[in-house]
Amino acid sequence: MSLYWDCKKSGCYKEMLPDWGCLAGLLPRGCVPTDADGIVEIGGNILQLEFKSPAGKVKMAQDILFTKITRFKYIDKTITVMVLWGKTVETLTHIRVYKDGKVLRDSPCSFKEFAEIYSAWGKENPHGGG
Repeated sequence: MSLYWDCKKSGCYKEMLPDWGCLAGLLPRGCVPTDADGIVEIGGNILQLEFKSPAGKVKMAQDILFTKITRFKYIDKTITVMVLWGKTVETLTHIRVYKDGKVLRDSPCSFKEFAEIYSAWGKENPHGGG
């Protein structure tokens, strides 16, 4: 695990996460921020990773967000969202990929398959200006 956190020294990580509920009612429809589980930028292209437990659901608001942000293009730069389901990243069971405002894949997926998809995204988006 690449998250180095000492709960005894710094407190429980989960308890330190912001509770955005205090912002409910300040924006239309009770909108509050969503968290981003992981973001990678290469050459101006962005990949957002969202992790769900095996029984987790992509809420309607997240689905709308992922669809809309993946429509965004700046010159030739894009945003891709990969939603991953599993108990851990290494034990993935499912993936959903959003790109160009569409779901390109929504199917079972092992960690090995995800690693190939993730690596392919990096090769499609080589480092460049941006």
